[in-house]
Amino acid sequence: MSEFESEDAYRAFARTVRDQRRWIFEERTTGFLLSVRKASHSREYVLRSGTQLWRCQRGSGFEADAQGIQRECPKAPREMIPNSEFVKRGGRANPPGFVYLYLATKPETAMAEMRPWIGESLSVAFFAIQEDVRLVDCQRDSEDPLKRICLSGEKLSPEEVDMYVWSDISEAFARPVTRDEAESGYVPTQILAEAFKTEGFDGVVYKSRLAKGLNIVLFNIEAAKPLRYFLYALASVNYTFAADDPQFTIHTQKDGAPEYLWTLTSEAP
Repeated sequence: MSEFESEDAYRAFARTVRDQRRWIFEERTTGFLLSVRKASHSREYVLRSGTQLWRCQRGSGFEADAQGIQRECPKAPREMIPNSEFVKRGGRANPPGFVYLYLATKPETAMAEMRPWIGESLSVAFFAIQEDVRLVDCQRDSEDPLKRICLSGEKLSPEEVDMYVWSDISEAFARPVTRDEAESGYVPTQILAEAFKTEGFDGVVYKSRLAKGLNIVLFNIEAAKPLRYFLYALASVNYTFAADDPQFTIHTQKDGAPEYLWTLTSEAP
């Protein structure tokens, strides 16, 4: 039997904690969280001591060279570690006031997650894990979205239910949240992170939707130490937009027949 009551268990949970009950849970939400806590142990991923990870912060610092001339440099080491005094808003895993360490498996992934504007300076630090850490792997399972729609209302196997629920959890952790919805948009994943923490895990791993690579959140900010520091700036960015419905797709006429612009690419000036 699956630990979850249906393939839409996460979606129901997320709607509830975003819009209805955030602090006192009813039986259905409590049951879902108990199921997540139990099922999380089947998704354990151990990150070994010495593993190399990356962290990025917006902005830079300045230092004087031998001639006393100020030049731009990476932020000071202390600024690359989150500080509870300055964490006023919640993040994907941390509630407001809590400090977790957000890292990535690739430097370009860490930088992309900042969503910088062109020309913005980015301080990047290379971190090393200090001891083995146990993570909950929230990467997306192999799901066929069309099959899920077609099977709506049909009885699913326990394996299919688990696949769809964890696929939704994966999407929730990976999906970029806009500034307008950040406060409520992060609530479901913050609660899940706390559930994982309660089960004794050290953090969460999930895919990035902004670059190839994985994101890793560590609950203990001292579990990884910065060793080297670098400075970059965003040079350019490309966007590719795709359409899938002819009714709402830009089209032109070519030889008397409509020619649909299924994809549009915007390059930085």
